[in-house]
Amino acid sequence: MALSTSSTKQKLTYLVASFSLMAGTIAPTFAQDDAPDMEDIMDVVSNTSKNAFNCDTKPVSGTFSDVVAAVYPGVVKITIYGKAELPFGMELRNKSDHFVKTDPLGFGSGFVIDDKEGYIFTNAHVVEGALKDPSEYRFTASFYNPRTSNYEGEEIPVTLVGIDGTNDLAVDGAVVKMSPEAIEKHNVNLHCLPFKNPDDEDQPREGDPTLAIGAPFGLSFTVTKGIISNMNRGESDKSIGGGDSPFKNPLYRTIQTDVAVNPGNSGGPLFNEYGEVIGVNTSIYHAGTGASIGLSFAIPASAAIEISNQLITYGKIDRGWAGFNTQDLNRQTAEKASVPVDGGVIVHSVTPASPAGFAKILPDDVITSITSDRMGTNNISSSKSLLRYIAWHRPDDEVSFNIIRDGAEMTITFELGNRERVPLKIVAAPAVPDSAPSPHSGPGVP
Repeated sequence: MALSTSSTKQKLTYLVASFSLMAGTIAPTFAQDDAPDMEDIMDVVSNTSKNAFNCDTKPVSGTFSDVVAAVYPGVVKITIYGKAELPFGMELRNKSDHFVKTDPLGFGSGFVIDDKEGYIFTNAHVVEGALKDPSEYRFTASFYNPRTSNYEGEEIPVTLVGIDGTNDLAVDGAVVKMSPEAIEKHNVNLHCLPFKNPDDEDQPREGDPTLAIGAPFGLSFTVTKGIISNMNRGESDKSIGGGDSPFKNPLYRTIQTDVAVNPGNSGGPLFNEYGEVIGVNTSIYHAGTGASIGLSFAIPASAAIEISNQLITYGKIDRGWAGFNTQDLNRQTAEKASVPVDGGVIVHSVTPASPAGFAKILPDDVITSITSDRMGTNNISSSKSLLRYIAWHRPDDEVSFNIIRDGAEMTITFELGNRERVPLKIVAAPAVPDSAPSPHSGPGVP
């Protein structure tokens, strides 16, 4: 959460502002796979079920000031209360307890996604303390109030709906909720903020202007602006973080901007010029400064939409799992399977007691496409794309795999298992002669 030590290795930090007795930066862990193209992940979200949350707010036209005025009421400052360990040598308030209450422990940001039900989206690392000890962590949300000196209204309790931040494919998203009783008691007029629709043709691109609103270092409702620097940060961008690159989650690609965001902006919205949420501010590269140097990163709206849908509907994230390792085709493996190099992915191994094992998928099978009611038919060109499509399904979803085995096509259909109960494994493509094209190594265990 907010309490962690700084990392000299990667100088990347999540954006919770910690004002506890042991403030520091976070050294996050990341999944070990590359990411898809942005168009692919938007196709995934477009093919999933109707949103579980509702927001009828329309885009805004006008100046940046007009946009800020329109979206301000939907942004929240999240205050974190909990336990913080005292530094060595400091006197304990209670000698029998190694912890003391801090008031507050830290700050984050969020935004309303459903003004009827009181749902608020934020980052998982802002509220993950609730998973450690629900009885010792609580959260409040405060809204924009132009009548106060710092634009901050009273703090209103919120409860955790669900979190996606505890597994190898975690998107670092969470949903909290303000109860109807709290809304009535505090006379809150909720204002939801619309996500950019993944089906729209005019998707964000490099050079587009952006706005961020959040609570950097606890400074309520701070507005900063900039441009999109890159829409598709992925696994190849290893200059930041080295082996712990923050761009390896195969479920989405990270948006890079030069917007000034700092600790406390975590979970806050990244807007386009029309007041639509195109991303969720999550981390920065700070080169040891601990603050913004113009390299900030956001979860794309498409991923946040899908996470919100699952958390609101089910209260947790369960991802589909088939139970086989795959690798991308190269010239050597394609010739062996008698398929074109771009004809799919080859099964390297199968877990016997898995859905794929029971369905009799075999090593050396070539998977060319995947079909389901949830997402339709999608051609498979890499292990990463197969992993992505399976993971965006729910356990028990029925999925059909088009397979080439010994030159013959067939379809094998079965219900997926639950990936959350299975550890991640990586299988690299085998070596090929120097004269052959370089293999594309592929992550395994979809």
